[in-house]
Amino acid sequence: MSRSEQIVKTAESKLFPGAVLVLTKFVYTGYSYRSFLTGALLAYYGDFSDGAIQTDFVLNLYSAFSFGWQYEARNDPIKFAGRGNGYIVIGTESSLQRGFFSNQGLLDPDMLKHGNEILQPATVGEFRSTFKVTGLPALKFVGLM
Repeated sequence: MSRSEQIVKTAESKLFPGAVLVLTKFVYTGYSYRSFLTGALLAYYGDFSDGAIQTDFVLNLYSAFSFGWQYEARNDPIKFAGRGNGYIVIGTESSLQRGFFSNQGLLDPDMLKHGNEILQPATVGEFRSTFKVTGLPALKFVGLM
């Protein structure tokens, strides 16, 4: 919705003709990897933000190093044939389970299988930068989370 500027367009449609939309709040949003980036933005520019939304983001006992990363071309040469160097993918179904699925007896084996079938690679840069920003304190952030 934000990429298409639909939020702004919707807000502008509610204004009186000729009125100027003035945005006064800034909210960082993130899903999955972008939640890591949201955390970094809060750590470095927390005083700039009025709020943050982080989804699909849980710190747990397993670091991303335990995901058994492989270069995607070696993992599945046919599936990832169109990509160049610099992409990695979680190496095994058990590594995918350890990183993203419940270990509390709630695992649906069909969902794990499906997740492994649609697995997408990440860049080495994403992987490395995550560790530079995870866990940084957001001392200047006083907004809503």
